[in-house]
Amino acid sequence: LQADSALRFTEATGEPASPIEVTPGETVVFRIENTAGFPHNCWIGTDAELMTPPATTDAGIADWSTGVEEFEWVVPDDVTDLKFACTGPGHYYSMQGDFIVSE
Repeated sequence: LQADSALRFTEATGEPASPIEVTPGETVVFRIENTAGFPHNCWIGTDAELMTPPATTDAGIADWSTGVEEFEWVVPDDVTDLKFACTGPGHYYSMQGDFIVSE
């Protein structure tokens, strides 16, 4: 994924990066390049956990300004209320996405 200066998470093609298809129990490696030149982060949690900056959870990447960061996440049995998001001030509403369970 890319975290860009327009406050979006996108695929390398420039398409929005949501939703992300996952399978419960699988390990997902998030590899995110910050192309903005200013700090972004990426955390996984519920709206309540993520919407107030500078929110953090147990799964994610703290603020970084350039280059690529990675983290691994084991998908829980239920992803219904989970999102991935940047929780920097003013970033949350446009830099978030959902997960869907692959069939």
